[in-house]
Amino acid sequence: MSAGLPFETGQSLQVAMAGAEDIEAFDVQVTEVSDGVVVLLGGEDAAHLRPGAAVMVHHPGDEKSVCWGKLKKILQEEDGFHLHVHGLRCERMDQRRAPRKEANLAAVVSHVVVGEDGAKEKRKSLGRVINASRTGVRMRGRSPLACGTLVHLQIDFGTNEPTVAIGQVVRVVPGSEYEDGGFEVGISFARILQGVEQMYDFLSDVESYQPSPEDTHRDDVPEGSSPEATDAVAEEAPASAHDEAA
Repeated sequence: MSAGLPFETGQSLQVAMAGAEDIEAFDVQVTEVSDGVVVLLGGEDAAHLRPGAAVMVHHPGDEKSVCWGKLKKILQEEDGFHLHVHGLRCERMDQRRAPRKEANLAAVVSHVVVGEDGAKEKRKSLGRVINASRTGVRMRGRSPLACGTLVHLQIDFGTNEPTVAIGQVVRVVPGSEYEDGGFEVGISFARILQGVEQMYDFLSDVESYQPSPEDTHRDDVPEGSSPEATDAVAEEAPASAHDEAA
């Protein structure tokens, strides 16, 4: 470990970036760790990442913590693509508390599956959110998801646009596959990308917190960034540090 970040040189990680409809995840290796900065070595697929975008740095299978930073630059060298991620902030996802509200909301879940041959497949399935809080949801889906899986969520709160979030599966309810033909999982929000107001309106009778202007302010979009990079960080609301995972 170095400089207060939970990473070390040579460690294998994943870096993920959210799009409007799904999530992209890439395998990388740590080459350098300094104060709030990590340099990651990726293959050709990492070239699709966009400088200026917010990215999540994640240890595969670790459902307890998450780190976010900004992809400052990508340098192509002989050994691959070096991703310089700045301003990293990490938090424990298993030490969060927030009141929950029962729900019956349609949701679309997207995630990436990596085969034994290294090939990636994007999967999308339908589900129902059965309870929600400002830090995550419990939902029933048709397809099983393993703990630690990164997911892209679109939740319909009955408004004109869905609430879109990046999350991580933190709990699989034991035995739930035998009830009603589905699977229950707890998903903790890592970042809310769109529709934070709709979610807090839904939770207003159990949650007094209201989103601040910073929740949707685009202060992490660099000057001269592309529209795609702007979209990648638009309306991002970091999850609170003292809430409960679903």
